[in-house]
Order: sequence, then structure tokens, then C-alpha cells
Amino acid sequence: MIYRYFLDILKPCTESMIFLLAICILSVFFKCYFIKLVTTHEIRPTKKHMPWLFFIGSITGSLFGDIAWIIKLTHHLALASINYTIVTFFIRIAWGCTIIHYQSLSLFIESLSLKHFSTRIHHFILIPFSLMLSCYFFYTAFFDTTLTTLTERDFASNALSWPFELHAIRFSTFYLLFCITIPSIFRTVIHLRHTYLPRILRKQLIIFLLYLIGPYFFIESLQSMQYPVKELRNYLFSIIGFSTLLLVISMYMCIKKIIGLRFLNHSLHIKINSNTILVHEFKKALEQLSKAVTIEELIQISQHFFQDNFGIPLQKTGLYIRTTSQYSLDSSVCCNAQNIVEHCLRSEDTAALTYMHKNRILIYDDIEFSNFYEECTTRNTILSFLQSIQAELFIPIFSKNTIIAYIIIKNHNRAKEFYGTAERNEMIMFANYLNHIIVLLQTKNIPLLMKKEKELAEELLNKNQLINQYKEIIQSFVYNNKNKKIGIIFYKNRRFIFGNKEAQELIPINLNKQSGHIITKHLKKIIYSVEKYNTSHSAFIKDTKNNTLVISGMPSLEKNNIIITVYYPELIDFFNNHIDMLQDHTKSDYLLYLESTQSGKLINQLIPGNGEQLLPFKIQLLKTALGEKATLLTVPENDLMPTVEVIHHISLRTTLHTMHLSTTEKNNEYAITLFGMNPIFDYPQKSTPALFKKLDHVGTLFIQNIHYLSLDTQKLLAESIRYGYYRPYKSDQTIPCNVRIIASTTHDLLHLVHNNLFSSELHNELKKAKLIMPSLESLSDTEIAHLTDSITEQSLHNTDTPTIIPLSEAEKSKISYSRPLSIHELKERIHYALSHKAQQYHTAYQETQVYTTSHPELIEIAHQGKYALRNKTTMKLLWHTFKNQNKIATFLGVNRSSVNRRCKQYHLE
Repeated sequence: MIYRYFLDILKPCTESMIFLLAICILSVFFKCYFIKLVTTHEIRPTKKHMPWLFFIGSITGSLFGDIAWIIKLTHHLALASINYTIVTFFIRIAWGCTIIHYQSLSLFIESLSLKHFSTRIHHFILIPFSLMLSCYFFYTAFFDTTLTTLTERDFASNALSWPFELHAIRFSTFYLLFCITIPSIFRTVIHLRHTYLPRILRKQLIIFLLYLIGPYFFIESLQSMQYPVKELRNYLFSIIGFSTLLLVISMYMCIKKIIGLRFLNHSLHIKINSNTILVHEFKKALEQLSKAVTIEELIQISQHFFQDNFGIPLQKTGLYIRTTSQYSLDSSVCCNAQNIVEHCLRSEDTAALTYMHKNRILIYDDIEFSNFYEECTTRNTILSFLQSIQAELFIPIFSKNTIIAYIIIKNHNRAKEFYGTAERNEMIMFANYLNHIIVLLQTKNIPLLMKKEKELAEELLNKNQLINQYKEIIQSFVYNNKNKKIGIIFYKNRRFIFGNKEAQELIPINLNKQSGHIITKHLKKIIYSVEKYNTSHSAFIKDTKNNTLVISGMPSLEKNNIIITVYYPELIDFFNNHIDMLQDHTKSDYLLYLESTQSGKLINQLIPGNGEQLLPFKIQLLKTALGEKATLLTVPENDLMPTVEVIHHISLRTTLHTMHLSTTEKNNEYAITLFGMNPIFDYPQKSTPALFKKLDHVGTLFIQNIHYLSLDTQKLLAESIRYGYYRPYKSDQTIPCNVRIIASTTHDLLHLVHNNLFSSELHNELKKAKLIMPSLESLSDTEIAHLTDSITEQSLHNTDTPTIIPLSEAEKSKISYSRPLSIHELKERIHYALSHKAQQYHTAYQETQVYTTSHPELIEIAHQGKYALRNKTTMKLLWHTFKNQNKIATFLGVNRSSVNRRCKQYHLE
């Protein structure tokens, strides 16, 4: 038989009396714990008194059975010398209590599902009979002296004719199972199917039937089988040990779940384990609330909070803000949830409002369950109110005892779960914090506060950048002063003579041999000015490492002798050199930044020259780059990207994204690219992440041809620039962001604003940091010449060609005569001219090398340099050899114009 095989497996581990004794003691402990747990709760309402008494009677009755087993096992193990009559007494008491236990259990199950318990016909039959049967066992325990020893009871159980007591035990087993337990379960199941009960109570009954009554019925059936099936008597201890252990486990699970579900109103709220991560999710919600600036954002944040924490769909959660007009609303027609709520809040039923204020949250299941046992008018009103708005949760939000808003959670969100105490407290905490945000939004201008906060953040960043510039300047000048070097150079008899070691370190070239070097050219200009005017002259130059040097020439007391000093510049040198070009002297600090900091070097690399128009623009460019305001560039197209890159690097951003717009926006494509799409309209999510999200705190966004944006997108962009947050397209949610915005356009935005083709809000934000590069056509001849010289020097410093050949004055004039449209184009022209000239020189140099190695006369002429131009015979030899004026000029190291003039004089053409 299958059951015998199963019992043979369990017998080795359960037949031990010690094991059975431990299980019985454990069972007594748990039952006493549950009795204490239930009896310590104050019994207030009489309507739940009967189920409570039935439950206590059931637990107490089963407790005596375990006590009888403990006494019996103890007698067998340690107290065998004691008279067995005491054991028999407790066994008979246990059988009498078992009948009370089953009868109480059946009455408890039936009464639990009834709001008003009353005895019925079958109760009048079964209860008296159970009492008579129980009294019989109590009578035998006290007054029957037969079958009291172990030998007598074993002999009677094995005899052919049993005594009446054993027949009563066998009859009681079947009576309890088939006359009391099974009919009671059947009536309860029928009542569950045809009667409306609170969800919590229905859950309790299902748990009782599955976890307690079902296992109990199975266990008792197993124990009762030992009487008709004699083979099972050999497995008595195994059956009792296994069944008692199973019963303890099922009882523990059942009572634990039932107590958590407010068993008999034992607690005010359901106590179940919450699956929500309170700290992390609540912190996330609070951060979102602290950044909300509109009511629409609060609604979305609330919906996502309840979805993420409690699994409630977005459309089932509603946040409603009451206004002053709603407080005085006088309408007798309630056509929707808001009207119903307002009608209830304006009613004269103060008890319902007091109930809301006391509980802070209305949970339909909890109120319905409480009202089942403790029905009152207030709860009936609240239940009718929740049913009318079809809500399972209603959370009023109070401010000074006045409901300023409320949250409604629609029905049917949790079919098998209930809201526990932890979740209830979390909702109340969220509502309390939401209260402060709503009051703040209603009483203060949040957008204005956020605008001021963003302006303060920009000002703080600007100050921090300026402090960094000051530090860089101080470090630079401290280093230069610590390594103070003043070089002295003498110019005598048309030759340079280094006066000290410092001069050689500052100018590491041969000034006499490298007459075409840019440093040599500058020195000769200084010498020319000193000789012409017989006064001191100074200038700034760049050394071979692109560091700034000051060269100053002064006449010496000795005739035909000029003294030149070379040193790193000091603060006063920068002021003296550029202060005359600066109209606004309040920006004089930026002169130091341009010459001494890395940011200034980047701008000087972009625009090498200085002048009355270029210098103020460079200062404004540096000032704008050090800040964080959205910038509108009005510069030539070829200079756009270099200018944007300079601003990007100075602002210490790591990612530069260029958005080149070539056509007018259609279907809000640019808005979706910039700000993303509301997830509700983008399901499944197909669009790429918003640029504002990708570039937050790390990136610069350059929008070329910003006038192609639609007006809606322009307004969203203006809002982002003004307040420091952006809204996804078709969404009211605000997301904080910190993106550097640079824009450009080829149109007059003010004209577009007047024609309603451009957003006035965006124009007002962009004009706060507007950069307009001076047109090269508007520059004076002096300024364009200085710019050309500076670009030439920059190109010569950056070239890898070992031989440096600067442009002649005629070549510079030719380049600047036809003014290019952009600095980039000017640089390309100069670079092309320098490359072309270097190529010509390289060809001529190779040819002259051949001639100088095969003609000794040419070697002597090369040493003469420009003095060879004075000799007609020498010039005829050079013309016969090279047949080209450029090659002759390159060979002698002089200007072509000088060669051309001598050739005309000597008729060599």
C-alpha cells in the first residue's frame, strides 16, 4: 500500500517519543502565544464578541489535547513509576475538550462570515449533543474508576467487544469530522459564493479554509483511521508526530496572516510586509517635488510615485488642486468626481471631515472591514462617498485644517493585495510634503525664484572663472619675477652683439645670419625708429616658444650704437601697450587675461591682431566665454566654428554638439531632438535621448541658423534658458538641466520678432550675450595691416619650414587691398602666400647652391650681401647667372624691389 510505504519512510525520524514530546511542547507554546495575543486586545464592540469567544474556545480546546500528550509521553519516558490513573484523567479531559474545540471551531467559521450571528436549527441539535458528549468524558475523568491503568486500556482496545468509552471515542472522531466540520465548511463556502463580504474578511476566510481547516481535516482524518485500520496502530507515534508538526506549521502561517489582516479588528490597519523600497523611492520623489514649478508637474510626479511604489497605473491616479472659486462653489448637480468631492467637503457633515482629518487617508477596504464589525453613521457616509467617486483610496491634503487638494486612486488596482501600514504611512508622508509644495506654488512666483536662482548660479560661475583667471595671472607673473631675465643686445655697425647670457637664452637665434627671421625684423623696426627719432621705442614680440617678450631700444651715448633690452612683460607693459585702444577702461582687467592666461591665448590664436574695433570684441568674447549665458553669434560663416570652439573650451565643457538647421522645422522634429518626447506619446520609446539630457552639465549645444526653429520650440528653448530646466515635448514635467547654448543666425531677429516670425522671449534671452564681430571691411588700414602682420607672425611661428621668409610690404598690401569677408579667409590667403614664397625660395636656394659650389666669384658676392647691388659688374654677373630678379633677391637676402631698381638702373632687363 502507498500509505504504508510513506509511513515506513517517516517512521525512523518520527517514531521517537522525544521527537513527539518536543512537537507537542512547541504546539502548546504557539497556542498559548496566540491566546495571549488575542486576549490582550480590548474587546470593545459586542458584535464581534461571539466570534472572539468561539476562537478562544477552539484554541483552548485543542490546547488540552497537546497537554494530555505531553503528560502521557513524560510518564513513558521518565515517570513510569507514577500511577497511570493521572494520565488517564488528562486523556479523558482532552477528549472532552476536543469536542468543545471542534464545535467552537465550526461556530467560529460560520460566525466570522456573518455580520450578526444567530443560532439556527442545526445549532439547537448539534450544540446540546456536543455538550452531552463532552460532559460524558468529563464525568468519566472524575467518577469512572474503570480502564484507568495502561494494561486495562491496552487489553480493552485489543478485545473483541469494546467498552462504551472506546466506542464513544471512535464515534466522537467520526461525529466531529462528518457532522460538525464538513457541514460547517460547506455552509461557509456557500455563504462566500452568494453573499457580499468585505475583501479583507473574504481573504481571512479563504486563509482559514486553506491553511487551517484543510490541514486540520486531513490530519484528524489520518488519526481517526487507526481505529478501523489496525495496521496503522503500529505507526501511532509517527502519525501523531507528523500530524502535530504539520498542524503547528499551518496554524502559525494561518494565524500570522490572519492577525496581519486585522483579525476581529485586532488592529486599526493592515500589517503586511511592503515590497516598496521606502527610503530610495521616497527620496527620489522628494527630489522631483522640490524641482517642480507647476501644478501639472505635481500631477505627473504623483502619478509616477504611485505607479513606481504601489503598482497603480498612471491613469488611475488623480491629483486635484482646489481653488478659491471651488471653495464657494454652489452646485447641487454632482456630475463627476470633483463635483462629488466638493459637494461632500462643503456639506454640513462635520463628522466626515473630522474623520478625514484624523485618519489622513481613506482606504475603502479598511473602512469597510471596520464597519462590518463596528457599523456607524460616519463610516457609512465615508463608504458611500468612496463608492460615488469609485475610489479605493482618497488622500486629503490639509493646510491649516483646510483641504487644499486631494488624491483619488480609482478602484480595482489590487485584486489580491491590500494596502499595509508601511504603504499607508508612505502615502501620508508624500501628501504632507506635497502640501508644502502646493502652498509654495500658490503663494509664491516659483518661475521668478528659479530665474533668480539661475542668474545667481551664472554669476557665481562667472566670479569663479574670474578668480581662476586672477590666479593664473598671479602664477604667471610670480614665475616670471622669480626667473627675472633681462637680456641686453648691442647694435653697432649694422651687427647685433649679445651683451649677456640672458639675451642669448631669451632670443636663441643668430640675428646676424637669420636676417629674415620675424624676431630680427622686429628688432630692426625698433632700431629704425630709434635712429630716426633718437628716442626710446618698445614693442611686444613672440619668442620661439610663442611666449610674449618686450623689446625696448634706446640710443647710446656712443655714436652709431643702440642698446636693446629684452625681458618678459609686467602688468604695466600690457596696460601701456593696449590701454589707448580700449574705450571702456572698466574692462582693463581683461587686457591682462588676454595676454597672460590660457583662455586669452586661445582668443589671440583665433584673432591675432589688436585694434580699436578688434580689441573690444576680443574682450567681449572672453567675458562671454567665462560666463554661462546663452550666446548669439553674429560672425562670418567661416569664423563660426572656430569661435564656438573657443567659447566651448574656455567654459570648461567636455562635449560640443552642433545642430545645423537648413530648413524650417516640420512636425516638431527639432523640439523632439532637443527636449525628447513625453513617454506617454512615445510608446514604445523610439526616439533618441534628448540632447539636453545628454549634454547636461558637460556639453555645449551650438544651434546654427536658430531662426529655422518653430515658434513652439523657440518658446521651450527660451524657457529652458531663463529658468534652467526643460520640458519634454507634449509634457508638463520639468527636468533641470545645465547646457551651454550658443546660437547663430544670418537674419535680423528683431525684424523677425516684429513680423511674429521669431519668439520675443527667446530673442530677449539671446540678446543678453550677443557677440557681433566687426566686419573686416570696416577696419581702418592701420588695423587691417596690424591684423595681417599678426596673422603672418602666427603663421611663421607655427610653420615647420626651417627657412622663414616673411611677406613684403607690397605682398601685405595686395592681400589686404581686397578685404576678405572673414578672418579665416584672411588667414588662408596669408598662409597660401607664405607657402608659395617658401616654395619659390626653396627652388631658388637649390639653384644657388649649385652655382656657389661651381663659381668662386658667386661665393664672394654672397658674402657681400646687399652691398653687391652697388657694383654694376657684379649685378651683370648675377643677371647672366640667374636670369631672374626673384632668384637674385633670394641669393643676396634682399627685397626684390631693390633688385628691380638696380636692374633698371643698369639696363639689365
